Amino acid sequence: MKLNIAYAVLASLATLALGSCSEGKYWNEPDNYGKEVAFTKPAVEIKVGSGEEAPASYVVTLNRTNSDAAQTVDVNFTTDYPDVLSGEPTVTFEAGKSSAEYVINIGTLVPGLTYKASLSVENPENSFVHVDSQNLSFSFSISSELTWTSAGTAQVTSLSWVEGVSGTVSVEEGNWPVEGQRLFRLLNVYHVLEPDYAEAGTELRFLTDDAGNALGMFQAWSYIGETNDGEYCMFGCPAQYGGSFTNSGNNYIMDGVIGTAASLTGAVTPGWYETLEFVWNCPTK
Repeated sequence: MKLNIAYAVLASLATLALGSCSEGKYWNEPDNYGKEVAFTKPAVEIKVGSGEEAPASYVVTLNRTNSDAAQTVDVNFTTDYPDVLSGEPTVTFEAGKSSAEYVINIGTLVPGLTYKASLSVENPENSFVHVDSQNLSFSFSISSELTWTSAGTAQVTSLSWVEGVSGTVSVEEGNWPVEGQRLFRLLNVYHVLEPDYAEAGTELRFLTDDAGNALGMFQAWSYIGETNDGEYCMFGCPAQYGGSFTNSGNNYIMDGVIGTAASLTGAVTPGWYETLEFVWNCPTK
């Protein structure tokens, strides 16, 4: 008799468990939990090819965990380029719809620059998040690629990193649209200087005036094609470390440092002083 009672209790518990699972709920999830809103993906990166027309806008899709009444959700849109990227402070889900579209407006892009924006939404404190947490925010990046043409060659010498080794590298000019500035790049410098250690496909970009006089480095740090203890080696001429880019006639000097970073876009830790000297005849504009 006791055995039969035990079987009956277990059967009742099993029925309750099946009923809860069939409703698609977690064991500790209340019926009145907050409704979740999330992006369908965490990020997108757009590269507009040279000569191609940039899009006027980009549509970001958001989902919610219901399709009941219409719902307006606050969107936190931040960017360092408000004259180029913009968006509304809210997004609205129509009644009966579980998805909504948010529009990022895109203005005029300057070739060679990357424009970024970040979006996030606030979910109710009592909501249960069923998606990957990274989908609660969205990162947007767009850039317009430059057109590069040959600007001759340069004889480059490393005065510190590879102890006086010299080599000939190609120089190219980009279609930089800023008045009074010209943009150039040295290709594969360290691959030429020490091919056993540095990979090809790198560049050091620099700016000159119309006459070819040095104005400064285009980027704070540039990857040189090497790694050290699993980190990327970067070259730069930041002023806080005494760096500079100067010239006397056709003799140019990049006086800087080599540092390391955990990623190509991560923070750089300075490590060694390095001076690159190159002789190059800047083509007439």
